[in-house]
Amino acid sequence: MGVFIDKLEAYGADTEVGLARFAGDEGLYERCFYMLIDDENFATLQEAVAAKKYDEAFSAAHALKGVVGNLELAPLYQAVSVAVESLRASKLDNIEAEVAKVAEEYEKIKAL
Repeated sequence: MGVFIDKLEAYGADTEVGLARFAGDEGLYERCFYMLIDDENFATLQEAVAAKKYDEAFSAAHALKGVVGNLELAPLYQAVSVAVESLRASKLDNIEAEVAKVAEEYEKIKAL
């Protein structure tokens, strides 16, 4: 495996499962990773929470969760899952902190 996979594994990604989801095609897996970096759902999530548009925030977080899950980026997946469940249940007392945790993990993967 290459440097890209090594970096993802160091981050905590389950690249074996992730690559299997992409039929072992490391190039496709990497391209999809970079599509995540350019995905607008993260910015939409932050903006919607700031504007208290929680339905919009839920949609963005749920879409982000799906992409992150397919890539098997466990730390980011865990963070976004917490936010999704809070938004789904309208438990919004800690949503800003939860989205901040998503942002923290998102920045880590962008740095890869």
